[in-house]
Amino acid sequence: VMIPATLPKRFKIETITLAELPEKWNDPANRAHLQTLGSDWARSGRSAVLAVPSAVIPAETNYLINPLHPDFARIEIGTPQDFITDLRLIRK
Repeated sequence: VMIPATLPKRFKIETITLAELPEKWNDPANRAHLQTLGSDWARSGRSAVLAVPSAVIPAETNYLINPLHPDFARIEIGTPQDFITDLRLIRK
């Protein structure tokens, strides 16, 4: 499932780049470290949105939204949509 969202202009988005992540960051065995990064960000209240590399397609970006942040109310949340994976991307 993917959920589209529209952010107001000049909206603060914190970013974690590939260079900031540990080696093999997208290996499921390293999940705890990434969960800690996300939890620390959410608790800090620095921003309502965190941009992170996609574990599936690292050149793409996923956006995490903190519903407890005061700016959350300024985000327009769209209708959830099915995310259809192109079967050519799945290794056999």
